[in-house]
Amino acid sequence: MNEYLKVLHALYINPRHLQSDFARYNAKIIAEAASRGHITCLLAGIATNKWYLTIKGAETLNEAGWMD
Repeated sequence: MNEYLKVLHALYINPRHLQSDFARYNAKIIAEAASRGHITCLLAGIATNKWYLTIKGAETLNEAGWMD
């Protein structure tokens, strides 16, 4: 769970491109986070080229004490 939270926090601080080295290295965690609704590549219903933390993801980080 710690690695999962690290990835969410990194995306909270700095949204990463979908095909970045970061996304490739953390592909399994990113897939899990996207399926749980913690991250998305949509902003206002428009597809982008970056992963962004969702409100649900921010709540997860906050509950774990990872929010700045």
